Amino acid sequence: MTIPIPFPAREACRSPVILVVDDDELHRELHCMMLRRAGYHAEAADGGEEALRWIGDTRPALVLTDLRMPGLDGFAFVERLRREPRLTGIPVIMVTGDAPEVAPARAMAAGLSALLPKPVEMTDLLSAVAEALVAPPRAA
Repeated sequence: MTIPIPFPAREACRSPVILVVDDDELHRELHCMMLRRAGYHAEAADGGEEALRWIGDTRPALVLTDLRMPGLDGFAFVERLRREPRLTGIPVIMVTGDAPEVAPARAMAAGLSALLPKPVEMTDLLSAVAEALVAPPRAA
């Protein structure tokens, strides 16, 4: 369950909309708070299925997702996201406590913009977000 934090309607926002996907409520809200403090409009989903439904209605500028989630893990979520031609250009940053074990080749093959270790430092997260938002879309 997402804790609603008052924020202007999407239509009124000029900042990019970033969807944060994580089954852990504490991490989800922490990442949303970091992004909001930096001026981004952050929305939250508690898993891959909810995120796909949300993205079906609203196309975010970027997705920040966890790797380890029940149901669809991060890579399965990204794979399903990439199957939709209109969504293939959305940059995806993955955060995980398993970063050293995740093969960089797998992250590259999935078309990730970045793979960050958890806990993620705010400066590292914001740098990766800024870079991904200006970079050309990565092919998966």
